[in-house]
Amino acid sequence: MNSSFVDFYKSLGISPVSQNLDNLYQHFRRREHLYYSCGIWPESIEGKSVIEFGPGGGHNALYTASLKPASYKLVEGNPVAVEQIRRFVNNNQLSKSVEICNSLFEEIFPDERFDLVIAEGCVPHQQDPVKVLQHIARFVKPGGLLLTTAISSSSYLSEICRRLVPNIMGTDHRDSEAVLRKFFAFYDRNLQRLTSRTRPTRDWILDNIVQDLENRSLFGMNDVLSALETDFTIIGTSPCIGLYKNWYKEYSRDSESSVTAREAREAISGAEVALLDYRLNNYSLPLDMAETIKDCSESIWSLMKSIQNGIAAPEDLFPIFERLEGLLQSVSPITLPSVQSFSHFIRCKSLDVLLRNGGLVDWWGRGQQYVTLRRNPIWYKPLKLHKKAEFSRP
Repeated sequence: MNSSFVDFYKSLGISPVSQNLDNLYQHFRRREHLYYSCGIWPESIEGKSVIEFGPGGGHNALYTASLKPASYKLVEGNPVAVEQIRRFVNNNQLSKSVEICNSLFEEIFPDERFDLVIAEGCVPHQQDPVKVLQHIARFVKPGGLLLTTAISSSSYLSEICRRLVPNIMGTDHRDSEAVLRKFFAFYDRNLQRLTSRTRPTRDWILDNIVQDLENRSLFGMNDVLSALETDFTIIGTSPCIGLYKNWYKEYSRDSESSVTAREAREAISGAEVALLDYRLNNYSLPLDMAETIKDCSESIWSLMKSIQNGIAAPEDLFPIFERLEGLLQSVSPITLPSVQSFSHFIRCKSLDVLLRNGGLVDWWGRGQQYVTLRRNPIWYKPLKLHKKAEFSRP
């Protein structure tokens, strides 16, 4: 399960998920806005029970703890991250009442259920994200909330391209020292275009470029719904995808294709182009065009893994990029020059092509999306049951 991440972090002795806390007020404002945008009222957490899976060094946990939950448990398998959390406790930045559990996710089981379960940035890129998420979801009490994250091939496409840069330039992307030495300045220039970023460049490179994802899986918002829709109802997302536009009484109908599930899936699917580029807002496509963009992005993700495993060449990407460029001419002309610059880079192998205005340096997708779901209360009649993968208690 989360050993997919932990084994890599342990091998380098790192926890590359730190946040800039120079201005703690601004950090708290960012986290507050995230909760509001996902349908969680921060003040409602006071007096509630909370468990967080994969909190890293605890930077984001500082805000959640400030909301005064009755209990707060952090489950983190990386010993380097656990030591960072303990430093926050020892420095009186994090309450001593917070329970720290140095464990892999699959090693703990729900002897109790929680009002709020958080799994941020630790489900996508697992080898079996469905199994991971369904295990985590068992900790949510009826009527409780689950806040998790998703990454689709479209939202991650710009970073897929960035992952391939060392390989195209003849460097093994898994060689951390070589990647940091040769490409730190390049990636730093890219990240500087994200004016609100709070993560150090070195951490981002190690986590997103060096980490081996060749045997991992993407996991989009629709995948989250498929894994959990038997027992959960989606409440909110960030970025917002425009849920629940009909008369509220329409959402009480019980059927396998309920209004809630159907509208959520259509809204997520139609937002593929907006996930592709953060410069696009409130952009929805006809489902057939959205599916084509998704198919192109998934094909590029698959080819990336083959290229990084040495069984395909970068030039094999050309037919897919040509198809994608044809679509972008009409649906996202702002993204088109960036995609074209990457195709040109494969041919000429010059980083300058990617750093020109309008090139890859300007293009970022939506990265990970946040999804809030409520476990249906006991009185709620569930949808048709789907087979679920669960861990058994040893």
